[in-house]
Amino acid sequence: MTADASTAPRDEDPRLAALPVHDGRKFADTVDLVGEDTAKRLLGRLIEQLEAAFRTGEDRAATAREAHALISTCGLLGCDRLSEACRDLEEAALAGLDLETRLPAARRIRDLTAAALLPLRG
Repeated sequence: MTADASTAPRDEDPRLAALPVHDGRKFADTVDLVGEDTAKRLLGRLIEQLEAAFRTGEDRAATAREAHALISTCGLLGCDRLSEACRDLEEAALAGLDLETRLPAARRIRDLTAAALLPLRG
């Protein structure tokens, strides 16, 4: 059986795979906009959210809420790949689509993102 666009994990999508795990320029822009202390506080909060995100995936509504909560913060801090993966996961959870491939993909990107952010925490 081949995967179609509705069941393929987003991290296999070339558009998503082309996005950076972390875009340092976007993060620098955010630092310029809100100041270093606020940016680091947001970064710390995001890292905490990532540690707790998508642990079970048994509750579609909870998965959608977790994904939604990450979309904007990830985008603001330059974590475009995770932001887009979360957007896909939220839409799939709300639409009743398969999460069996999307959750593992989101978890892999979550882990890559957390690893990229930890050195910036300071």
